[in-house]
Amino acid sequence: MRTLSATDLIKFSLRLGLFLLPAVLIAGSFFIADPFKVIYHYERFYDGSHQPGAALNRGYVSADIYVRQREKYRYDSFIFGSSRSLAFLTEDWKKYIGVSSPFHFDASGESLFGIWSTVKFISRSNTPIRNALIVLDPLLFKEGITESKEFLKMHHPDITGMAKIKFYFQFLRGYLSEGFFIRYWDFRLFKTFRPYMGKYINTHRPSCDPITNDCLLAWRDERIAAGPEVYFSNKNIFYPREHLEKHGHDSVIKEKHLLMLREIKKIFEEHNTHFKIVINPLYDQKRIDGRDLEVLQSLFGADNVHDYSGVNAVTQDVENYYEPRHYRPQAARKILEEIYAV
Repeated sequence: MRTLSATDLIKFSLRLGLFLLPAVLIAGSFFIADPFKVIYHYERFYDGSHQPGAALNRGYVSADIYVRQREKYRYDSFIFGSSRSLAFLTEDWKKYIGVSSPFHFDASGESLFGIWSTVKFISRSNTPIRNALIVLDPLLFKEGITESKEFLKMHHPDITGMAKIKFYFQFLRGYLSEGFFIRYWDFRLFKTFRPYMGKYINTHRPSCDPITNDCLLAWRDERIAAGPEVYFSNKNIFYPREHLEKHGHDSVIKEKHLLMLREIKKIFEEHNTHFKIVINPLYDQKRIDGRDLEVLQSLFGADNVHDYSGVNAVTQDVENYYEPRHYRPQAARKILEEIYAV
């Protein structure tokens, strides 16, 4: 067997280096560009321009802002939920909870696991929880009872205890998957959104308050203001509901969900938290399962659980919606007025 000489080893190393160079450069570009803004420190995650950009992990953004600013602003009241909770603005909520420092702790595709983990994290950080508003619907229970495997739905490692190197690796995998890095650099270099860029490049970005973490879908508000009749008559967005059978959701609350709900309730009791739970008024007008509603009311008290699912004054008005998945602040204001009326 021929022994490799020093020259042979050098040639092999050079060839191997050339072979691996593209992968090294691509991986390196992830750590340099930080497209998802999870590696470096950012005073603001959104520039307020509403221009297209890489999708960010809203759960991570919320937690990072909270961790960096909790001492400065002494947050003591929290809104929890998915992107649907964005309709509830802390400025509106403050009218009903008195002197407080509210924070909006939303996460895209939020799960009960995420809310449970976040409530525990806030309590562990010795932050008072004077008020809480939990905004939920059956999908929140369907999202899973463990950490999501989707990198844009994963929670901040300070909340879940995940090793940061593993957390970053999940985002690196996302950067490399489905050729995202090609989409990203195409957009970054040419500043043009193209249809093939898909779900990882948002065509619009929210306008978010750097202190409360409230986010407004300003571009949608602008479109509505420019022509509400055209906007709300668009059948591609607002499908007709008159002839739909209003089926309810199947039961989604399982035993493991109950364990999390009980621990959330226990923490609220320890903090003497004044809390409200709102079941989302979704455009499809499907009611939450009656047994699930009874579980929530039994655990948290009927006076604290407010069901806006199904057919009601909020869901009947199409102008309360941006599109079928998200309702507008005007709907949330009506809900706040009603649930805090007593």
